[in-house]
Amino acid sequence: LTICLPNGMTSAVYGPTSRRQDDWTLFCLAQFDEVLIELCQEFHGDNTLYCTYGDGILAVYWTCVWTRHEPTPGIPLTLAQEEENDNMKVVWESVEWLYTRAEKWWPLMNKKKAHMVKQHSDVVFGQFRVMFFLTNCKVAAKKGSTMPGTRIFACLPPTLEEYLSMA
Repeated sequence: LTICLPNGMTSAVYGPTSRRQDDWTLFCLAQFDEVLIELCQEFHGDNTLYCTYGDGILAVYWTCVWTRHEPTPGIPLTLAQEEENDNMKVVWESVEWLYTRAEKWWPLMNKKKAHMVKQHSDVVFGQFRVMFFLTNCKVAAKKGSTMPGTRIFACLPPTLEEYLSMA
């Protein structure tokens, strides 16, 4: 599970884990909702909470993660809900592009046998974290020019120097 920012950067990674656990369980274990609440409170005060879109598999009530709106039988979605769903589709596509790009840049991540968590957990965890760190470095060095999310949201990543001073 990852938290992807609109500037093309990955801000948090949880896993990889065994496929025996579902995404909802992993989301609870990662405590992403709690992390997002703390970030909102730290930077915007106790009264302002921002939300992010999540995969439909996380379709339960969370404070900072919402999923697409689904109509109730006999009650259509409002125009605002339809617009949110359309916007969510764009957000979701930019997240998928992030993974596609990272896998293209780091082909090792596509080798399934090398990533068997049961047999190589420490190595696999390290490889994934390094992949996301290096991807963030590359996005920062290119000023986001290769990431569709930066074009969609007009939100540039930090410079490479700024990013490395945060890491």
